[in-house]
Amino acid sequence: MTANGRGDGPAEPAGKRLGWKALALLLLAFCSLVVLWRTPAVWPFKIVLVLIHELGQRLAVVATGGQAGPIQILAGESSLSLGGGSRLLVWNAGYASCLLFGALVLLLAARTRLERWLMAALGGMSIWAVLAYVPSSNSFGFFGGLGTGAALLAAAIWLPRSVDTFLLELVGLGGCGYPIADVVAELLLGGQMRSDARMLADLFGLPMAFWSGLWIALAVAAAGFCLFLACRKPASADAG
Repeated sequence: MTANGRGDGPAEPAGKRLGWKALALLLLAFCSLVVLWRTPAVWPFKIVLVLIHELGQRLAVVATGGQAGPIQILAGESSLSLGGGSRLLVWNAGYASCLLFGALVLLLAARTRLERWLMAALGGMSIWAVLAYVPSSNSFGFFGGLGTGAALLAAAIWLPRSVDTFLLELVGLGGCGYPIADVVAELLLGGQMRSDARMLADLFGLPMAFWSGLWIALAVAAAGFCLFLACRKPASADAG
């Protein structure tokens, strides 16, 4: 494998990192992901990130003494039945969980040679989350989630390592940028869907601009820092 981690040959002593050309392609793909967020073209990416978002909210509900119902994933939106719990923590937990998940996946994909294991783990996690929390009556979420999980497992086995790496980096950057996609989608649809930023604004009185600005700033900062780390030359290369 080459030093920038984009080959499929034998691993070389030099560490793996995100090259500048790969970075440009990744940013272009992410911008396309945001623009196409509400279209079928990005459903597999969206299903994975929505599952992480909803699992984060579910954890926050349970951690703050509430009860969480099944996860519903539709083509245009997702929802989680809530009973009790801290609304402040719950509505922030979705964005926070996506951001932390995205940062971890992006860095592991860009800096390690675990792309096949990471892809398989992501596929297994998706299948488990669907079977555990998405009812079969929610046909889009149930079968779409199982199909996405199966596709991720197949990708871990049959796709070239370089393709697995790029797809994982896109999922990771998409996780970091989930608040951006969520807010942009609401703005583009003219209020036909409600972002978490809108829910926070309605619940706590502060304008949506505050919540959306806060989370977009955090998303940009996290994505920028992770991309910086992903692009840094490995310590072995610096020493040489």
